Amino acid sequence: TLLGKISPARQGSFTSCTAQYDGTKDTEVLEAFLAAINIFKRIENISDEEALSSVPLLLKGEAAIWWQGVKNHVATWESFGDRLRHTFAPKKPAFVLYQEIVGTRQTNATATENFVANKRMLISQLPAPEPTESHQLDMIYGSLRPKIQDKIPRCSFKTFDELITISRAIERLWSERVKEAKNPTQRPTKSWQPQKKCGFHHFSGHNTEECRKLKKKQEEQGVKVEAPEAPAHPRIERSRATQMPSPSTPSIQCYVKFVMYVMYFYLDTEKVQVCKTFFINTLSISHQTVYTALEKIKSDKGLIENRGCHNTRPRKMSLETEENIKEHIQLFPAVESHYTRKNSARQYLSELLNISKMYRLYEAWFAEGHYSCRMASKRQYETIFNTRFNYSFHRPKKDQCGQCALYRQADPVTEETMREKFNQHQKNKERVREIKNEEKQSADLSDTTVAIFDLEKVLNIPQSQVGIFHYKRKYPVYNFTIFDSTRLKGYCYVWHYAIAKRGAIEIGSCLWQFLKGEAERGIKNISFYSDGCGGQNKNRFIFAFYIFAAQKLKINITHRFFETGHGQSEGDSMHSNIERELKHQVVYTPEQIYVIILNAKVSGEKYTVKEMTQNEYKDIKELIKNKNWAKDEEGQKVAWSKIMEISVLHSQPTVLRFKYDYDADYSRLNVEPLPRTAPRNKRAYNKPLPISKALHGDLMSLCRAGAIPNYYHGFYNSLTFTNCSEELNHEDSDEVHED
Repeated sequence: TLLGKISPARQGSFTSCTAQYDGTKDTEVLEAFLAAINIFKRIENISDEEALSSVPLLLKGEAAIWWQGVKNHVATWESFGDRLRHTFAPKKPAFVLYQEIVGTRQTNATATENFVANKRMLISQLPAPEPTESHQLDMIYGSLRPKIQDKIPRCSFKTFDELITISRAIERLWSERVKEAKNPTQRPTKSWQPQKKCGFHHFSGHNTEECRKLKKKQEEQGVKVEAPEAPAHPRIERSRATQMPSPSTPSIQCYVKFVMYVMYFYLDTEKVQVCKTFFINTLSISHQTVYTALEKIKSDKGLIENRGCHNTRPRKMSLETEENIKEHIQLFPAVESHYTRKNSARQYLSELLNISKMYRLYEAWFAEGHYSCRMASKRQYETIFNTRFNYSFHRPKKDQCGQCALYRQADPVTEETMREKFNQHQKNKERVREIKNEEKQSADLSDTTVAIFDLEKVLNIPQSQVGIFHYKRKYPVYNFTIFDSTRLKGYCYVWHYAIAKRGAIEIGSCLWQFLKGEAERGIKNISFYSDGCGGQNKNRFIFAFYIFAAQKLKINITHRFFETGHGQSEGDSMHSNIERELKHQVVYTPEQIYVIILNAKVSGEKYTVKEMTQNEYKDIKELIKNKNWAKDEEGQKVAWSKIMEISVLHSQPTVLRFKYDYDADYSRLNVEPLPRTAPRNKRAYNKPLPISKALHGDLMSLCRAGAIPNYYHGFYNSLTFTNCSEELNHEDSDEVHED
């Protein structure tokens, strides 16, 4: 323009800019600062050279000190922004972003709108491809506080706008209720007036003096008619007694239809009258029990239970409806107990289910099926569940000790025969705990470790609150935990079924990873405690592995087994934290479970998580070949299932010391091998393990239905399966005993 030709364009600077940055290492703060100064630079038409020269006006604190050191190496404005981000807010790796997205839950003080905005900011920083909006909603929904999840089911919204709109209305209603509770409105109180009642003909609305009928009758008869008093009602009268009640002065007189009952106790041949309170409290019964007993005494036949014995509707639920309920309940996959499966017939449904949720699913299932029979009520559904199925709603963390339960339920004769064995059982339970506590207190932390290990119950994926997931089989993920009780530190070794199973090979391979780390720290003595599971912990394969590890790492290993049925220990807290954190999460892949495990511990040092690869599982069963495992040095046959403690010294590389009793002396087993080549470092698995065809079909059906987002289909498509139509057992037997 003409004005532009006459006067050159104005060049601005940052002298009037109010935005400042002090070096705070927070991505949100830094990005807000850069956005503000970029807008100011564009509006004020500030050149790159002028912006770089005046940028010290915007920096203070650590940021100003940083600029003095790098200003000679920054040539462009874009380079300034990149260097500032790299120094004070470097781009977070993907796994850290996933941790912050999944690991942080909404607090009561955080509005849902702000919480969702913060999570979406983190999701935007994830590497390509960007998750779909449905997938993002699944990731964020699991972190919302339970109160919001109860009010807003996942199926009630499909976009972020819908979620924010609904949550904003609910939270506004909550805030209004809080205000009303703090400042309740004062309602006008009405003064109570006694109701008028006539004593002549007992009508309400007027009293005797106002009764016109009474006055009319008095005028006709010429005399004054007195109104009768209102009749007395049955009542209980209590008299205050300061001494033991006697027959002449009972403390309570109970009137039932104007009949007085007197209560007695017989002491040998003496008949002692007592008050009613003394009577019912002595027998620990209620008032109604006394009245019912008196009614039965009056009747020759006694009271007869008539509930449900009518003939109007002899069968409320038809056979078709009952079969319909059974068909629906059988759709839910049930699993056996985690421990002592040999002695327990009960099966367990997912811990995410309950009767109410199953009945809601039944209503939707019944409506879609167009069945000819009548839909069952919730009471009928619950009755069939409780009487026709031996189901419960969670896998028990620990089944009850069978020996203790038998002793408590035994009759006096059987109890006497079991007493000695039971007392020894209790003694062993307490003794191993005493030894563990003594070791923890006396251990030298510089060269000794006392640890408890256990395999957590199977963690299943995919996991979601959507109804279709409850009808499908789940893919197993395993977590082997070791708790170092001397340093209060937890270790988790995780893998899934395509990598390995969960037998002695897997336990030994995980222990090898732990022992190598302890040996590198300079630990020389390691004491393990665990349950006596024969297929995993108490067998020749693990004992042979201990001999190999002690010789290879120059360490001494002691392993004590808890008494059967009493394997509770400090390590159970790890499982509890993980399962509580996992309970309300939406999970599709093993990697998401690994992140949840990593963040399961809220306070203190987080768990150390090691993702096991297939190359790290070694065939430790090779270690027992061509060795003496039959008889000890005294010629006695070794009863492997009865061993309670073993010990291996690196100075005696071929000797296994063992005990059948914690306080007995060690027996010795020399496993010196026959002449042969050294054992090979053989891999246990050479390719991914296939799952069953039925499980593969269920997982693929979830993918096809869109229940599992497309983002995760790659993992499930990579799984192989066998053509066998039977259900594979994903769990190695824990009932193997070697005698």
